[in-house]
Amino acid sequence: MEISDEIMNLEENIRSGSLCMFGCWFGRPMDNIHRACSADFTNELLTINFDQGETLEIWNPSKLIISGNVIKIAKASKVQWSWFYYGKPQIQENLHTQEFIVSGKNVVNQNQQPIKGASINEAAIALC
Repeated sequence: MEISDEIMNLEENIRSGSLCMFGCWFGRPMDNIHRACSADFTNELLTINFDQGETLEIWNPSKLIISGNVIKIAKASKVQWSWFYYGKPQIQENLHTQEFIVSGKNVVNQNQQPIKGASINEAAIALC
């Protein structure tokens, strides 16, 4: 079974939660609830779509961990979170993107700058 199928076969409440990438929360912990509505795994890219138009892309994901109501993907080479500015129309100019790229022992952004608080020792993503 592919990782995308494993995620979508979970109960809906387990496929929902706050998002943390390499130890960095999107917003404050438990402040936002993101509900996964579809997932696809093609050519080592896992794409998870959420109910508010958000997209989570995970390159080379490995080690899916399900513990209680928490989903984690332990490792990935890159994670990209895309979302529309909340409360505004879902148009291109309101689309925001945040990238986390593993570079050696660091996690950097698309400009190769280290991301404060991000660590390769944390799960690539956690939805809890």
